[in-house]
Amino acid sequence: MGPLERQKEGAQKQLRQAQGVLEGWRDEAARAQARPARPGRPLDYAGRIALSAALVEGCTRKVEACVARQEQAHEAVRGLGDDYHPFDPQTGAALTEAEVQERLQRRPRTLAQVAHEAGLGGKAPEALARGQRWVAALVATLAWFWGVARTCVGELDLPEEVERAVYGALLPGLYWQQAARRARTAEESRHQAALAERLLREAWAEGGVLSRLGPEDQERVRRVSHEVVGLFARSSSCVEGRNGRLSLFHHGQTRLSAGRLKALTVIHNYVSERADGTTAAERFFGKKPRDVFGWLLERLPDLPRPAARRPKPAPQATAKAGEGWPD
Repeated sequence: MGPLERQKEGAQKQLRQAQGVLEGWRDEAARAQARPARPGRPLDYAGRIALSAALVEGCTRKVEACVARQEQAHEAVRGLGDDYHPFDPQTGAALTEAEVQERLQRRPRTLAQVAHEAGLGGKAPEALARGQRWVAALVATLAWFWGVARTCVGELDLPEEVERAVYGALLPGLYWQQAARRARTAEESRHQAALAERLLREAWAEGGVLSRLGPEDQERVRRVSHEVVGLFARSSSCVEGRNGRLSLFHHGQTRLSAGRLKALTVIHNYVSERADGTTAAERFFGKKPRDVFGWLLERLPDLPRPAARRPKPAPQATAKAGEGWPD
């Protein structure tokens, strides 16, 4: 993006210079027309104005081309985030690793075409190569997600038709319900929320395969589906959540001792609650754990009595000037 921005700035500078030359010749032609004619052959103001106007037009096209390439590159980069979903954003159908890879690969190809048209050299090919490796890492992460999802759903031991409903409606509905809260625009958020509502309504439709399950089985399906959807994180954990909070502690206090790090881990797992009132331990074990402070009070010894206040020493009298000295 940096070289494209510099190209645009250079083209805009050339355009401003060309416009200044054009205005200068127009002003000079107006002044020459106002004053008396001088002896000799007059300057060809019309030709020079036409030449300057052609130069301005060429610089304008160059700026427009730079802006178009920059917008195309920005759209390709934003498109990587738009395409990186395990479910189709229009239909909600589950996407395989090959389908997501094909969608993602179109974006680096677009960036390579932009770099070629702009004549970028230097570090641009290296950056494109890093982008290709990054796309491969994204596809590998998606493959891991689907592997874990199949394992978790398979452990429920559901009938085949129920599994199809989980993969075809319940999981995508929960995913787009979660993604709608982080959408880039309000319109995108409304579209994803509507898609999630339609899929969830279809999943739990009266008389459907999921609604015919027993209450306990329905609760198990809900819990596992929420856990599976929560595994697919499209943001970087190195700057958000618990790791980001610990990095702030490390940054502000040089380093955390091993004891304090363990204490913060316990507080994060057993005390800190989400908006729904659940802790990390409760979500992991599937049941509410005992109160951590009650558990500590049962095991900690009684606190020692506070130390007795020591008496303050009596103030010592100071001799006045000229008193107490030997004669």
